[in-house]
Amino acid sequence: MPLTLLGRPSSVNVQKALWALAEVKAAFTLRHASAMLGKGPEYGGSNTEPLTSTPEYLEYNPTGLVPTLTIEGEGSKPSQGIFESATIVRYIARKYDADGEVFKCSTPEDEARASSWMDYCGGNLSDTGGQIPAMVNHSTRFAKKDRDPAKLAEAVVGFSKRLGLLEEQLAKTQAFVAGQEFTVADVPVGCVVNRYIVAQLVLKERHPEQPLDGKVDTPSIEAWHERLKERPAFYSAVFQSELLHVRMKGADDADVDLPGWYKEYMSS
Repeated sequence: MPLTLLGRPSSVNVQKALWALAEVKAAFTLRHASAMLGKGPEYGGSNTEPLTSTPEYLEYNPTGLVPTLTIEGEGSKPSQGIFESATIVRYIARKYDADGEVFKCSTPEDEARASSWMDYCGGNLSDTGGQIPAMVNHSTRFAKKDRDPAKLAEAVVGFSKRLGLLEEQLAKTQAFVAGQEFTVADVPVGCVVNRYIVAQLVLKERHPEQPLDGKVDTPSIEAWHERLKERPAFYSAVFQSELLHVRMKGADDADVDLPGWYKEYMSS
């Protein structure tokens, strides 16, 4: 059944779906969609990314947010849409990796353990009182005159203080979020943490004079992030996407076999 992912690679939530799809090597089409970037030409606007509040989009995702994964119906069956990034990741794992070769969640117990950390991420790391958006806003989204390195540093420091439980867990496993094996739990947590790490790279490269007073050290998290970067799917779908988003060096790494959607996005 043909898959279409609606969203933009600069979104952390869309990166979760892109990473999961890349891990299982599922064929899909990426259709750019954004609530933030304005209407597309088919709705009278000049932006090529369609507005997510249009009837076409809301038919599949009533929240009007990204991402949405649409599945083309077979025969007389209508197409259907799946929304909420964690649900999309779980669907991809169950549909394309039922034996657990990639995500190591072949039993209900494995899936439940991993899902617990996915839900923890949604409630405790993704919703951070504006820290995650501030990292993007003051790295790239705002006009240069409105970017404030002090506010970027404040967001990084504040987010580091939320990472105590995750740091403790990774110090215990010395491997991945849910245990010794890579699971769906690593996907949402990895995408959110990647934004935090890239924000620090932005500060180091562009504002080396900006202090990070009060930042909590997270060595186990940083070691885990390095392990994730060894996975080609994470490197291209998440790490490079974020470097591209904030216009950092390394987004055009010639040593990485980039997927087609990524090449199209970089050339657009």
